[in-house]
Amino acid sequence: MMLSKTEKSYQSRLPLNHRADTMENTGSGVQETLKGGIDYSMKKTVLESQEWQEIMEREKEIGPEALLEEILEQRTWTNSEILWTIRRMIFYYALHDKVLQRAPVERIFENFVSMMRGFYMIFDQANPDLDDNIRSYISAKIADATWGINAGTRYYLSKISK
Repeated sequence: MMLSKTEKSYQSRLPLNHRADTMENTGSGVQETLKGGIDYSMKKTVLESQEWQEIMEREKEIGPEALLEEILEQRTWTNSEILWTIRRMIFYYALHDKVLQRAPVERIFENFVSMMRGFYMIFDQANPDLDDNIRSYISAKIADATWGINAGTRYYLSKISK
């Protein structure tokens, strides 16, 4: 049986969702396997990265409060640190606790706007390689938006009289 040119071409292509065991990121979304082949599947996301796994392990070791303080001390954060901080903010804002109910509504709204800007810029692409200026901008906005979830501000809010 003779195969047509189209059928031969189709049979020789790898499926799009095929991944090799080890890959190197070429930066363009196309990943090159160490065996020399090319994988046209999606680039790894932040949540699939080794950096994310390390930050989750660090959270288990020192606790979320200490990790948040470590991140807030830095000027520029990695994609994983940005998303971990956003994840922490979502956790606190979902609590609906008395402390956050004392915070000014305008401030909480500003926090959400900053959080959503950072979230959009990170998830616009899969684990993007951001410019240092953009990364610093996002880091500053998210750090400012953590007002109300870090230990110092929560202590201050708990002292405000009703």
